[in-house]
Amino acid sequence: MRRYWVPQETIQNGEVTLEGDVLHHIRDVCRLHKGAKFEVLTGGKAYLVEIESESKHQSIARILEERAIQPRPRP
Repeated sequence: MRRYWVPQETIQNGEVTLEGDVLHHIRDVCRLHKGAKFEVLTGGKAYLVEIESESKHQSIARILEERAIQPRPRP
Protein backbone atom coordinates (compact mmCIF):
# COMPACT_ATOMS: atom_id res chain seq x y z
CA MET A 1 0.00 0.00 0.00
CA ARG A 2 1.26 3.46 -0.87
CA ARG A 3 2.08 5.96 1.88
CA TYR A 4 2.43 9.73 1.70
CA TRP A 5 3.63 12.27 4.27
CA VAL A 6 1.24 15.17 4.86
CA PRO A 7 1.30 18.12 7.30
CA GLN A 8 -0.88 17.64 10.41
CA GLU A 9 -2.89 20.78 9.61
CA THR A 10 -4.32 19.14 6.44
CA ILE A 11 -6.32 16.73 8.65
CA GLN A 12 -9.61 18.14 9.97
CA ASN A 13 -13.04 16.70 10.79
CA GLY A 14 -12.24 13.18 9.60
CA GLU A 15 -10.93 14.34 6.24
CA VAL A 16 -7.56 15.05 4.65
CA THR A 17 -7.18 17.92 2.18
CA LEU A 18 -4.59 17.10 -0.47
CA GLU A 19 -3.03 20.04 -2.31
CA GLY A 20 0.19 21.16 -3.97
CA ASP A 21 3.10 18.74 -4.42
CA VAL A 22 1.39 15.92 -2.52
CA LEU A 23 -1.68 16.15 -4.75
CA HIS A 24 0.50 16.27 -7.88
CA HIS A 25 2.37 13.14 -6.82
CA ILE A 26 -0.78 11.21 -5.84
CA ARG A 27 -2.88 12.18 -8.85
CA ASP A 28 -0.43 12.75 -11.71
CA VAL A 29 2.54 10.51 -10.86
CA CYS A 30 0.85 7.58 -9.09
CA ARG A 31 -2.47 8.04 -10.97
CA LEU A 32 -4.72 7.56 -7.96
CA HIS A 33 -8.22 9.00 -8.34
CA LYS A 34 -11.64 8.95 -6.70
CA GLY A 35 -12.17 5.70 -4.78
CA ALA A 36 -8.44 4.96 -4.37
CA LYS A 37 -7.26 3.92 -0.89
CA PHE A 38 -3.82 4.64 0.58
CA GLU A 39 -2.14 5.77 3.80
CA VAL A 40 -1.12 9.26 4.82
CA LEU A 41 1.43 9.74 7.58
CA THR A 42 1.93 12.55 10.07
CA GLY A 43 4.26 12.76 13.03
CA GLY A 44 3.32 9.58 14.88
CA LYS A 45 0.05 8.52 13.22
CA ALA A 46 -0.97 6.70 10.05
CA TYR A 47 -4.40 7.15 8.46
CA LEU A 48 -6.01 4.85 5.90
CA VAL A 49 -7.92 7.17 3.56
CA GLU A 50 -10.11 7.00 0.46
CA ILE A 51 -10.38 9.82 -2.08
CA GLU A 52 -13.96 11.12 -2.07
CA SER A 53 -13.85 14.21 -4.27
CA GLU A 54 -11.49 15.84 -6.73
CA SER A 55 -11.17 19.29 -8.21
CA LYS A 56 -8.45 20.95 -10.25
CA HIS A 57 -6.42 22.19 -7.26
CA GLN A 58 -7.34 19.84 -4.41
CA SER A 59 -8.74 16.45 -3.44
CA ILE A 60 -10.58 15.47 -0.27
CA ALA A 61 -9.94 12.05 1.25
CA ARG A 62 -12.10 10.54 4.02
CA ILE A 63 -10.28 8.88 6.93
CA LEU A 64 -11.30 5.23 7.21
CA GLU A 65 -8.90 4.10 9.91
CA GLU A 66 -6.33 5.62 12.27
CA ARG A 67 -3.39 3.95 14.00
CA ALA A 68 -0.40 5.03 16.04
CA ILE A 69 3.11 4.50 14.67
CA GLN A 70 5.63 3.23 17.17
CA PRO A 71 8.86 5.27 17.29
CA ARG A 72 11.92 3.55 15.89
CA PRO A 73 14.41 2.34 18.46
CA ARG A 74 17.51 4.47 18.87
CA PRO A 75 20.87 2.88 18.10
